[in-house]
Formats: sequence, C-alpha cells, structure tokens
Amino acid sequence: MSLCEQKPMIKGEDLSALRALSENCSAELLKADSHVQTGPGQQGPGECKTLYFVRHGRSIGNELDIMGGWTDVPLSPSGLAELAEFKEKVRYPQADCLYHSGLKRAKDTLNFLYPGMLEKAREDWRFSESFFGILEGKNLESDFLDRFFRNFYHNMPQGYGEETFADSSRRVAEASLEVVDRLIDEKLSSALIFCHYGCIKAALRAFSALPLDELLNVHIPNGSLWKFDFEPKGHLWACTEIYQLEAQHFEPINPEPDPDGKLRLA
Repeated sequence: MSLCEQKPMIKGEDLSALRALSENCSAELLKADSHVQTGPGQQGPGECKTLYFVRHGRSIGNELDIMGGWTDVPLSPSGLAELAEFKEKVRYPQADCLYHSGLKRAKDTLNFLYPGMLEKAREDWRFSESFFGILEGKNLESDFLDRFFRNFYHNMPQGYGEETFADSSRRVAEASLEVVDRLIDEKLSSALIFCHYGCIKAALRAFSALPLDELLNVHIPNGSLWKFDFEPKGHLWACTEIYQLEAQHFEPINPEPDPDGKLRLA
C-alpha cells in the first residue's frame, strides 16, 4: 500500500491547479492511444522514475531554534558530526542527476554526503524551505509558533509577507514534475534533491493522499531520505509510491490502511 493515489494532488481549491500543471508538464510525454517504440538506449513507457528528497543535516538555525525559511545558514558542527555517523551506517543512493535548493545547508549536505558532486548539481530555488517573510531568522515563542503554523498549513495569510502552504506545495510540485520530465527526456532513472523540511512536507501534500491532519504529524528528521516513484498513468506521469527511508536505519516505513480507510505512517 502506498501513501499515494494514482494522480498527484493538492486538496481543495489547489487540486485543479495541480492537475492543469501536470497536464502542461507531461501531457505530451505519453499518449494513451499511441504506440511507443523502444530500442537500444530507450526506455519503455512503464519504467519508473524516482525522485529522492534528502532533508539537510542539522543547521545553525536548527541549533538556535529560529525560523529558518530562506535565511541562509550553514550546517552546525553537530550537524556535520551527525551526518558523518549516518554516512557510516547508511548507503545513500546513487542517482543520475542531483539538485539542491541553493541554500547553504542543503549544499553543505550534498557536498558532505557526495564529495565532489556539488559542481555537477543543478540549483532550483523552488526546492527551498517555506518563506516566512519578516519572521525569517527570528526566535519566537512557542504559543506564537503554534498559532502561526496552524494558520500556515490551513493557507490563512497572516500579514507577515509569508507564503502559504499551498504556495510552497505548488512550486515544489512544479519543480518536481519538471525533474521527472528531464528524466524522461534524457532517458535517466533517478534524481537526488537536497532540500528542506518544508519542501518534503510540500511534496507529500502535492503527491500523496494523506489527510492534512495526519500529514502535520509526519516526522521529517534531519538527514532523512524520502523516495517518490513516478509511473505513467494514461497520458500523464503520476506519483504511485512514497517511502520514508530513515537515515539512521535506511528501512522503508510501509503505510497500511486503518479500519476507517485512512492511510497512516507506521
């Protein structure tokens, strides 16, 4: 059982927008009524494309407990030490291409886990953390943060110049589908994306059927790895499987349906 339905989705008013986006990005890639011929060096229409999302290691911002957002802070010494421990225990996957958000903490993580590959990676700001406007870089009281993020995840603008969760979900979905397009066009299989808590949360919102109240309880630790598989569904490429691979153990967490029919993370 997967965390995904058969098509990408942002719930509510954003569903039609993402469907339109999917069609714009992918409608011409596979035609449901056409025969796709394959030969040497070509991929069949049923081959899976995989996006790996890696959350950056612990940063200075995490240590100071500030609103990180687009504030450009590096990894902390303890974050580097933690990644070194992960690297001893975990075989992070190889991929055909790499991406990062452009923020230092994401680039530091890529460079540490894949030495010498930073210069070969592509930068895409759309894989950045959510933007928090004038709250960026501030250390805020827990009561305020609880109220802020409750409104943020329910797409209620709060006047701080921040983007909404729908905003970040839309840009992450758009960027992700463009990477899938690249994998198809260049006959590649997988991409690694070094990004942020909010980016992975947005990807889960865009490509899974997990209800919002359950999505908010999903834990995304520093250094964790998330695997999104895309396959052709008719004339579109849709996300069909999502797995969380814990950095400490590198084991898939398999979601199972509850008696009420809802999907939960184990």
